[in-house]
Amino acid sequence: MKSTSLQSQIVLLVIIFCIILFAGSYLFFSREKDKNEYKNTTLHIGNNNFQVQIADTDTLRTLGLSYRKSLCSGCGMLFIFDHPEYYRFWMKGMNFPLDFIWINGNKIVDLTQNVPNPQDPNTTDLPTYAPQSPADKVLEVNSGVVTKEGIKIGEKISY
Repeated sequence: MKSTSLQSQIVLLVIIFCIILFAGSYLFFSREKDKNEYKNTTLHIGNNNFQVQIADTDTLRTLGLSYRKSLCSGCGMLFIFDHPEYYRFWMKGMNFPLDFIWINGNKIVDLTQNVPNPQDPNTTDLPTYAPQSPADKVLEVNSGVVTKEGIKIGEKISY
């Protein structure tokens, strides 16, 4: 009789251990998955509103807008870094030209307009682009948006 009770307790402990292991694995992997999914927000520059995806992990920043066919009007991608730096961007895998809006804190510090997409999106022999002042964010929008919307250095952003 005692042997059956001991076996039941062992089986119960193994079941509890498996449940804890499964729950822990699920939580760990679901957090890792979230790190590689774009979050969305609205970014405001003056009277302009942009629907942006946020690239705030190395994986998301590396992929960026590469290999997409297009970017909708009024949309963009906001790259967020931990600290201001002269981050360098290139157009690897890009299928359309862009404007770069370089931001430090909540202020636009530089603009790079009409950055052409490469003839061969898979080439790695590409120029790089960096701001004139350190930036901790970069907003990529369709080429021509900066001029069309009158976006200027010194303007404030919020999101």
